[in-house]
Amino acid sequence: MDIYTEDSPIAPSPANLTSTIVPNNVVAGINHIAYVNSKPGCLWASGPSSLMKFGIDGNIIQTVNDALCWHGSFAVTRDWDLLYVNKDQRIIKKKSEDETVDFVKIQDHERIRCICISKITGDLLVVIDNTERRINRVTRYDNAGKSHVIVSDNDRRLFKSPSYITENTNGNVVVSDYERKAVVVFDGAGQHRFNIKKHRIHSEFTPTGICSDGNGKIIVFDASTLYIYVFDQDGHLKLLLDQKPNREWGLCVDDEQKLYVGNKTGTIDVYRY
Repeated sequence: MDIYTEDSPIAPSPANLTSTIVPNNVVAGINHIAYVNSKPGCLWASGPSSLMKFGIDGNIIQTVNDALCWHGSFAVTRDWDLLYVNKDQRIIKKKSEDETVDFVKIQDHERIRCICISKITGDLLVVIDNTERRINRVTRYDNAGKSHVIVSDNDRRLFKSPSYITENTNGNVVVSDYERKAVVVFDGAGQHRFNIKKHRIHSEFTPTGICSDGNGKIIVFDASTLYIYVFDQDGHLKLLLDQKPNREWGLCVDDEQKLYVGNKTGTIDVYRY
C-alpha cells in the first residue's frame, strides 16, 4: 500500500531551535547522528570521512578512523557501546571503553547498507545487500550475535538503495530509500505495511536520514527540499518542519525528545518540535 504525503496537506511550521552544537574539530556535512543520552550529554556524528564522539559543548572525546561514515552506518547500544560498519562494508565492529571487537561479519559478495539499534529489545537491525543475487534483506542480531532474517527482498522490489533504518515503538521497521524516493515500512514479522511517497513520479521527495521518537512518530529528512517530515506510526503526515539552508541528512532524537539535525557546515541544530 502506498501512502502519499499529499493525502495529509499541512503547511510548514517553523522549528523551535533551542541551541546549536559547534564541534571543535569541524566535521563537514553531518550525515548521521547517534545520541548517547542526556546525562553524559554526548553524541556520535559522522561526516564524509570521520566519525567522532563529542560533548554538547563541542569538545571532541573520541575519533574512529576505520568507520564507513556513509548514511546510517553506526548506532549506539543500550550500554552506550558504539556499533559501526567498517570501510569495506562487510564487518560491524563493537567499540566499548576498553576494546573494539568484530561483532558481525558477512560474506564477500554482500555489503552492509545501514544499521540501527532496536529501542524495544536492544537488538541490532542490519540492512544487507547481496550483490550477486540482487537481494536486500533486513537481519536482526541479538546481543550474542545470533541472527534471523526479518525481510528478504528478492530482485529489490521493495527497495533499491536503502540508506537509513530505524525501529519504531510499535515494532515496525522503517527504511528510507533515496533512489526509489520512498520510506518503506514493515511490521515486526517482516510483512510489508506501506510506503510513504509523493504522487508525482518525479516529485521533489528524497527521504534520507530517519529516526523515530518515544511517541511513535517517524521523522524523515527530505534531501530534495530540506524539509523535515513527521509522520505517525501509520504513515500519516502530522508535522512539516520548515526548510533551512545547509541542512544535511543526519538526524536523531534523544531521551528528552529533542531533535538533533546535522548541517553541511559541521554544526548540529537542536530543536523542540
